[in-house]
Order: sequence, then C-alpha cells, then structure tokens
Amino acid sequence: MKKTFLLIILSGVLGNLFSEVTAPNTYGFNYSRPEHHTEKTDSSHFRILDQNDPLISQTQLTISFTGILESGTMVAIDFECLEGANPAKFGYFVALWQGNQIMSLSDAKEIQSINNTTQDGSFVFENLSIDNLDYTIGFGVDLKDSSTICSTLLIPKGTKLYDTLTSVPTTLELIEQSTNSLIAKFKAPLFTTPNMDKNWIALFEGQFTSNIYSGINLVKLIRVPNNTNKGEVVMNDIPGGLIVDQHYTLVYGMGTNNSQNNKTESAVAATVFRVPPRRN
Repeated sequence: MKKTFLLIILSGVLGNLFSEVTAPNTYGFNYSRPEHHTEKTDSSHFRILDQNDPLISQTQLTISFTGILESGTMVAIDFECLEGANPAKFGYFVALWQGNQIMSLSDAKEIQSINNTTQDGSFVFENLSIDNLDYTIGFGVDLKDSSTICSTLLIPKGTKLYDTLTSVPTTLELIEQSTNSLIAKFKAPLFTTPNMDKNWIALFEGQFTSNIYSGINLVKLIRVPNNTNKGEVVMNDIPGGLIVDQHYTLVYGMGTNNSQNNKTESAVAATVFRVPPRRN
C-alpha cells in the first residue's frame, strides 16, 4: 500500500516537471508555447527564461518621471526620456490637470514646453492645493498633438511633504517571435485610444540609437489596431525575416509624424531583443 502511494506521488511530480502549456493558435503561428519564467533584474531590465529554448533576452525602455512634494503648493519633477531624444526639437511638453485623470489640453490647468535639448531634466509646478485636491501630470511628445500623453503621474490630495511620486509610463514587451512574425504587448495611460490617435509600432534593425527618430534602419511600421489602452499587436510578413543572433528594436510611438518620410520622432517606449537560435 505504501509503495503504491509513493508511485502515485512520484507520477504527479514528473508530470508537472514535463507538462507544457499550449497557446491557442490565434495569430497563425504554428507552435506550442512552453510556460515562461520571468526573472526581474531591475525596474527596466528583465530576462525571459524558457524551459526548452536558449536564453531570450530583451531590455525595455520607457519615458518616465518622478516627483517630490516640496510644499503644499509645489511639486518638483525629474524626467528621463529615451536615449538620444531632443525634447525641445520634438515638441515635448508636460500638462497639469486638476483631478485624477488626463483630459484634453484645453482643460489643463497649466502646460509647460520642455526646452531641454538633452534626454533628461526637471521642471516645477507651483500654486497647487495638494491638501484639498487631486492633480494629474501628463508627459507628452508632440505639443501640436494633444493625444501624445505617454506617461502620467497622480498627485493624490493629502500627499505628505517630500513623498516621492512615480509615473506610470507607456511600456512595450515582446511576448512571441517566429521566423518572420512577432507579437508584442503594450500598455499606455488610461483613457488613451491608440488606433484613433494613430499610435504605431515599428521594428528596427540593431540596438536603440538616436537614428531611430529619423527612421534609419526601419524594417516595418504598423498602426496599433486597438482602441483600449493595453493589448497585443501582431506584426506579420517582416521583410527579410528575423535573423538569428541579430539584435532588433521594437518601438511604440504616438502621433502622426511617422507619416512623413518615415520619421519616428514620437517614439515613447521600446524593447531591444536578440533573436535566439531556432529550435530543431
């Protein structure tokens, strides 16, 4: 009786070790997707460890900013853009709304253009009433297009002095790739409508550099089909396919400036990945 009981336990353990999660073939891929284990290395880097594949690595890049409540009426903000960004040239801006969500720029309490020519900097909002009111700060990448808010920061009423406030940025993550297709997952601020706002995803050869803003080494660009602030996007028929051991950069952008000469100045998030060897 004891031997039978041990055999049942052992069988269950081995079954769990070799079990595989099969993904629904929604996107036309012909594969069985093993369960992924994600190991965080810090807030912007992570590795995906696959049970059967070689190591697949990617690095996520975002526009983000943090705030510190300096007094009951003033918030100081530090921001960091993507590598090589020129906020003054591209028309980056920040807007402040009273309330707990982003709205149209016509409803903003204050709008500031960002005049830095480097990718990081700081600014201050004054004359606030933090004790009694909620505020939301939005970071945008094209002042001519009010739909380009890519990162938001909430300042709840009653926030304590010197509390650090962290923004919620737009993010992009590669979740599947085959020889000439990929699937990416994105998340933008609440209340955004990516398809209506002409958001896009673009694939570039190589690492993320300032050349991306000019569309150099662009492989393919597609419009985001969703009108919800998060979802998945499929990119099929990648020209030339994805080459093993090569690095690529997948970029999420907002606004319409991609339609002229393939310029992609409104890039707001990216992930850099290496194509692993194919499975036999």
